Amino acid sequence: MRANIELMKNDIKELVTKQIDAKEQRKEKRFTGTRTMSAWEAAMVARIGRDKLRQHYKAYAMLRGQEPDAHACIKTDEPYDEKHKVDSLLEKYKDEEALRSAA
Repeated sequence: MRANIELMKNDIKELVTKQIDAKEQRKEKRFTGTRTMSAWEAAMVARIGRDKLRQHYKAYAMLRGQEPDAHACIKTDEPYDEKHKVDSLLEKYKDEEALRSAA
């Protein structure tokens, strides 16, 4: 399966940057710097970002032909099935040329 892996890498890097920013903003007592969001809001952003990153990492592993659950960093014990979200990411990053050749 051909895909826009570079585009996916850039999106993953952007999500990681947001996670790093949210980590600093989650501090309540020993926070230094300029607060751009409340600690609670930063915690919610980090939680949503964590789920999105896990889904992106699973889709990235699948695009590279690897088994996504083989990596400990992307295993989840969450009760819901995120297969639909991963499949939609795979569709999003499919290469346009591959779509044209399939038609």
